[in-house]
Amino acid sequence: MTFLNSVSGESFINFGDSGDNDIGQMSYHHSSNHMAFKTNATERIRIDSAGKVGIGTTTMTRTLNVTDTTSSASTGIQLIGANDGTQFLNFGDTDDTNVAEINYDHSTNKMNFRTNDAYAMVIDSAGIVTKPLQPAFHATGATQDNLGTDASATITFSTEVFDLNADFNTGNYTFTAPVTGKYHLTFHITLTNMDSASPFTYADLATSNRRYLSYYDNNVELSGDAGYVTFHTSVLADMDASDTAVAKVFIGGGTAQTDVMISQATYFTGYLAC
Repeated sequence: MTFLNSVSGESFINFGDSGDNDIGQMSYHHSSNHMAFKTNATERIRIDSAGKVGIGTTTMTRTLNVTDTTSSASTGIQLIGANDGTQFLNFGDTDDTNVAEINYDHSTNKMNFRTNDAYAMVIDSAGIVTKPLQPAFHATGATQDNLGTDASATITFSTEVFDLNADFNTGNYTFTAPVTGKYHLTFHITLTNMDSASPFTYADLATSNRRYLSYYDNNVELSGDAGYVTFHTSVLADMDASDTAVAKVFIGGGTAQTDVMISQATYFTGYLAC
């Protein structure tokens, strides 16, 4: 079926009743090259000359615009499926048709968010949020005996308990921030055989733009060499992308006899807080 008209004309298919002969209508407007659909004598949907679709609007700024300006009206999209099925919205490009996705799994009642083909956030049926790709690490130290004096010693965190985004380097014992944000960092170290002749000792958590120090006055606190002394530093550090954080200890003097107690007594942890 073909409808021919002038380049500025309009073609209609009307659907009428005893009260209104065009209460429903499909029309094509050649002057602007748009198609309109009416119900109850009011235009509800328009497709413009660029293929943009408007529902409740005749001014489209995106591929699909949905508008309802009725007072107290709610506008939304509803997806209904089986109680053990999954509904999803895919976001694709020319290389990958679902490189990003939001889906709801009714069998587990979980909402899943995927970016770059990997699940980045999950909200479970209890409302608990997990972010499996969120930067977070936990590293433990290796044996370091007879630390030098009057110098900083980098703590050799060479074993990872976990490193979710692979941001901690066990070769140089350094955490590198993957994105700009606020990072919660914790440095816990236990030293043994501390020399009472050393005037002071401090733990040093050093980021690219700030140092966080925890001091111990050996002269005041020790009457003899100490079996164990613990330093604990916990900070919310402002870090830019590619900023680094490294944990050190400085022994002010005395004999090079202080050791680092390893495993659960010495660790370095961190995660992106916000």
